[in-house]
Amino acid sequence: MSDIKENSKKELPSFPFYYRDKIHIIHPEGYIGIVTFWTQFNKDEYTKYPQILSVGNLYTEDGFKYIVLNSFLSSNLSALVFYGNDRNNIFSEVVELLEKGENSSLYSQMVQQLKNLLDRNIEIEPIINRFIERFKNRFYILDRDDLGSLISSIKPLSYKFTELVFYKCNFQVASTQQLPSERCGFVCRNNDLQALWLNVLQLVTSFGILKETKVTDNNHYELLDVMYVLQHTDRKVDTIITTSTNPISRDFLKGYVDEIVTDHVPLGFSYTYGERISRTLPKITEKIKDEKATRQAHVCLYDPKEDPNSTHPPCLTDLDINIQNDHLYLTCHFRSHDAFAALRSNIYGISKLQEKILSEINESSEKELKAGDITIFANSCHVYVRDYQNLLKMTFPSNCTADFRGYFVVDKDQEAMHVVVNHFDYSNKLLHKFVLETPDSLELDKITHYISDMHHAMYLQRQIDIAFACLRENRPFLQDSTTF
Repeated sequence: MSDIKENSKKELPSFPFYYRDKIHIIHPEGYIGIVTFWTQFNKDEYTKYPQILSVGNLYTEDGFKYIVLNSFLSSNLSALVFYGNDRNNIFSEVVELLEKGENSSLYSQMVQQLKNLLDRNIEIEPIINRFIERFKNRFYILDRDDLGSLISSIKPLSYKFTELVFYKCNFQVASTQQLPSERCGFVCRNNDLQALWLNVLQLVTSFGILKETKVTDNNHYELLDVMYVLQHTDRKVDTIITTSTNPISRDFLKGYVDEIVTDHVPLGFSYTYGERISRTLPKITEKIKDEKATRQAHVCLYDPKEDPNSTHPPCLTDLDINIQNDHLYLTCHFRSHDAFAALRSNIYGISKLQEKILSEINESSEKELKAGDITIFANSCHVYVRDYQNLLKMTFPSNCTADFRGYFVVDKDQEAMHVVVNHFDYSNKLLHKFVLETPDSLELDKITHYISDMHHAMYLQRQIDIAFACLRENRPFLQDSTTF
């Protein structure tokens, strides 16, 4: 292709560059790439096939762009074979890409994604077009049992792809300047799952620490010990499906929920969250039925016998169930949480697990329990560098919510020359009355104890300052209306 040029002055990275810790080279001189979707594999099973170059997974259609980019780093690769649990129906999208080219949905998605990922001077469309030309008739999908016969039937091309058209040894990253922050113990709350996701991502975007790993494309921005709460009042979880910002398909979520609320282990999986949870949940449910106030309703997913030496230990390690005020609260601990790619589907599935637990307990409960908050503790809440450019282009909403600890009414007493701050709950019951003689009164310290959000504190301080200014000049004061 005349519009694609190889830069011989720059040393090309070896194949594969992206996800090199996840893609296993079987025979360096092989010419077939094996893609197993979600199905886990033992790389030793493929050594008997000298035709196989590499084996790796493909979980989402977003990951397909990395297959495209990696393909230009191997002059041998001339065929791709897909098999396994394609639970996201990726192959149909790939087939449409090969048949319709720029008129396919995957083509459009990749153009946008690669513009975010690659250097600005790299033309995106020629890369995808070259890939389609190269592999259009060299894509195969099959059942696992037919692998041997198919491998034998695929012959190498009579020429090698010496025109390597893509190189990029570093992802684009944001400035390495680190903003001051508390470093750990961040908190987000929202009753809308999509909004909660954006709140968490905004934190990582603003304060995440870049951590470099031995494998370049595992570099990530990380916050430690982040707590995010999906509130139960007017809870909205379907917004992750209907939103215009990175929506998740209903088909994917349906399959994903099954992996959390049932003990079924799909073909190619060694375990699922649901399988691990089901080992103890029935006994825990009975414990709750017997004693609603129990503090022993703990479900551990981490298996000390299986997981210390595993390359894929569960990210979700523990669940705790508590009943309070006739609501069932669910607390979950993640040792590692991909905030960009996994947070929403994880919490969505956990919300369905909460519904299942409630249904089982309410069958024999005299008083019906309702869903309480879902709280997530993420030890490592992170976003991979490969996804970071997508975050920088996202719009984060303002998070204006009522304070959980009540609300305040500010007024002034002109005759007594002081400002009065009354603290109410949401049934309009007076909880506290604070009388401030001066703007820097020690009473202000007492008030802050009943404020849960910095924005609310700043707002209240502003109203108090205006009230004192009106007091000094004997002017009328009305909260939220008077300016100064």
